[in-house]
Amino acid sequence: MIKFGLRARSAAVGVSVFLLMSFMTFLFIRYFSADIARDLGSKYAQENAMRYAEKIKGTINFDVTLTQKLASSIPIGEWAVNEKNLQQKQEVFAILNDYLEVSKAGSWFIAFEKSGHYYFNDANGSHTGSEYIKTLESNNYNDSWFFHTLKSPDPYNLNIDYDEALGLTKLWLNMPIVHNGKRIGVIGVGFDYTRFIDEYIAEDKEGFTTMILNAKGVIVAHKEKRYVNYKSEVVDSTSWITLASLVDKGHNEAEFSKQLALLAEQKINATSFDLYLNGRHYIASATYLPQLKWINLSMVDLDNIFGMREMAIIGTIFIILAFLSWVFIFMVSERYLISPIRAISEVMRRIKDGDYSVRLNAEEARCDEIGELCRNINEMAERIEDSAKDAKQQYQWLADNMSDVIWIMELNGHFSYISPSVERLRGFTPKEVMNQSLDKVICQGSMDEVQKSMADAFADVAAGKIPKAMTIMIEQPHKNGSTIWTEVNARLILDDEGKPFRFIGVTRDASQRIKAEEEIRKLAFYDPLTSLANRRLLLDRLEQAIVSAKRTGSYGGLIYLDLDRFKPLNDRFGHDAGDELLIEVGRRIQECIRATDTAARFGGDEFVILVNDLGVAREEGFQYTESIAKKIQMKLSLPYELKMTTYILSASVGISLFGPYSSSTREAIIEVDKLMYEAKEARRDEYKGHFASNI
Repeated sequence: MIKFGLRARSAAVGVSVFLLMSFMTFLFIRYFSADIARDLGSKYAQENAMRYAEKIKGTINFDVTLTQKLASSIPIGEWAVNEKNLQQKQEVFAILNDYLEVSKAGSWFIAFEKSGHYYFNDANGSHTGSEYIKTLESNNYNDSWFFHTLKSPDPYNLNIDYDEALGLTKLWLNMPIVHNGKRIGVIGVGFDYTRFIDEYIAEDKEGFTTMILNAKGVIVAHKEKRYVNYKSEVVDSTSWITLASLVDKGHNEAEFSKQLALLAEQKINATSFDLYLNGRHYIASATYLPQLKWINLSMVDLDNIFGMREMAIIGTIFIILAFLSWVFIFMVSERYLISPIRAISEVMRRIKDGDYSVRLNAEEARCDEIGELCRNINEMAERIEDSAKDAKQQYQWLADNMSDVIWIMELNGHFSYISPSVERLRGFTPKEVMNQSLDKVICQGSMDEVQKSMADAFADVAAGKIPKAMTIMIEQPHKNGSTIWTEVNARLILDDEGKPFRFIGVTRDASQRIKAEEEIRKLAFYDPLTSLANRRLLLDRLEQAIVSAKRTGSYGGLIYLDLDRFKPLNDRFGHDAGDELLIEVGRRIQECIRATDTAARFGGDEFVILVNDLGVAREEGFQYTESIAKKIQMKLSLPYELKMTTYILSASVGISLFGPYSSSTREAIIEVDKLMYEAKEARRDEYKGHFASNI
């Protein structure tokens, strides 16, 4: 008798279904792919046109908004009126350089009508603090953009210009400076035009092309640079290439020109049309950008559209055919697969629920895989039944002897089981714990965290989710009256109906881990000798203080001190005496400052004090910082009663402020360090301070 097993039967059915599906798929694609490709191509082109348009508008609009604020800025207007004011000039340069940090532009410029002076700087700070670059002249064609912007009714103008000095083509955003209702100059920013195109236009997708046109159909941006004259600013120049010049002749060139004209006149927001270029058929979609007076054009090659979307089409086809195939396979395999599998599933469910005595009908008459599977399941059930008895004994031994506490808690907060190891952890016997309510097992300070975790588990069940395991740190009372920190890992268990049943979990001692973590944190941020903040913590807090000062317009102070005559103490009495003195210095400094201030050992015998929140009046802030410095200096000059000697020393002190215009943590430290060394060179026991030059 020839055995025709389940694998052979499934293979035969699968081959038959596959051949049927392949034939149907071929017919579907043959008759409907052309229309689908065109519809998908049109939609894809429209989506990309809108996406690129929004991307470009978002970039330009952001810088337009920022430049508008600069154009109406009071400091800029006042400097334009009084251009010789160097302090105002430095203030304006600082504002414009800060602007580059948030802008996507690579340079800024400012020019004034009265003097014709043109100032410029880039992101590298190449011209920081320099005099004007050049003088603009009305009879110079290269300067015509300036006078055009002053007279233009538009709120801003854009032009593409090749910068000979930089060797780059720039997309310039020009905006008139308005002061007391008059246009007195032009301010703006420049984008690297090649980079602008690479970022917003050039995208290497097969069968997809995007470009930017002006209102006359001239190509001003294209991923293939041969189509764009990057060194010309004359839009009407014959050196520019128009889209019309590239369209294949005899394919209704007037139609797309008409559509572009409607866009430029803002009679429509977007349009789609057929386009024939270089012998290929494209579906094109165009969107008008009124801010730039540009048209964004996206094209999809119909010959490649099916290649880009074939997975979606084939997937849709096969989903439909798979459903039909499933119905057919189900009807054919009901007798050979489904009924036996249902019986196997029922037996496996009962084994899963703990009924290891259940057995399958081995179906001795069946010689295929199903019969073999039934016999294997019966043998497995017998082994599981034997193993379960051994596992129960082993589990009980582990629960009784492991250091972690295993527990089961009912929904009412009472424990129905707790392992004996709880007595080693908390001093209570399992029986005592099971007689306690939840508020007696957990300290009051941890109760909110426990109740929140339980509530989250119940919320997951209400939302139809499986409750996740939760791990929390809680404080628990010990029988001797102390408390102990523990780590609890628990989960809410559901019953057969999916309703909350009970909590199970494991509790372990976390005291040593918490202690170790605290030691690690202390070593990372505090000086091990003086217990003051170390350099790392000070710089972190100083950086936060500078950011806050810039945001709020307030000031903060820095005191940098270096101990005088400290080295002779080390040389004569050894490092133990030096360490003893440094500890006392740290204690005295800490007594002189507020709780909100930070005292740090910066290295060796150097200390830095960060004075926070001095308000917006810098003279008062400096006076307060100076008073703290004097107080510290006086304290440090008092005698030190050391184990080996009585010693007297002094400190050289530098004082500096940082405020709204401070640039960086590094510059603030360098400034106050410099002041300290000036004090040390001038005379011992003298502090020296003045306002930092970056304020």
